[in-house]
Formats: sequence, structure tokens, C-alpha cells
Amino acid sequence: MTHRVGTITLGVTMVSVGVLYLIQIFWGGIAYAWICKLWPVIFILLGAEVLLANARKNGNFIYDKVGIVLTFVLTVFAFCMAVVQQVIEIGEQNRWWM
Repeated sequence: MTHRVGTITLGVTMVSVGVLYLIQIFWGGIAYAWICKLWPVIFILLGAEVLLANARKNGNFIYDKVGIVLTFVLTVFAFCMAVVQQVIEIGEQNRWWM
């Protein structure tokens, strides 16, 4: 049985970052800066997935390169969207466009 290392990390990252941004959008209890500081967790998850896949005695593993790249691309996209939302919120508070 072959395991594609990176797929679990992609799924966990997408769900986690999505939930954190959703909490921030609706309840505002989490600062964007705090969410952005969690980026090293992606490397920790990916490393743990590699170690667990390597520890299997009867299974082979290959790197899911698309999944790994997609994890980073989606994370950067989420950070950019957070910046855009923050700029909009600041603009609404200051009403600089009117």
C-alpha cells in the first residue's frame, strides 16, 4: 500500500486555517497576525507525516508534490485575503474613499 505524503497535511492545513479565519471573520476573537504566526505548524505537520509514513513497515510512500505545493499556495492566498479584508475594515473605519 502506497501513501502519498502531503495529502493529510494539505487537508489538516486547509481545515485549520479555514476554521481560524472563519472564527476571526464572524467573532473577531483571533487577530490575523496571530494566525499568520502559525505558519511553522505546516512544516511540523508535514514532517510528522513523513516520519509516520517512514515508520510503516509494510507500506511504501511517495511525496505528493502537488499536495505540498498546494498547501503553501493556499496558505499564502489565505494570508493575502486576510490582508485585503483588514485593509477593507480599516477603510470602513476611516472612510478614506468618501
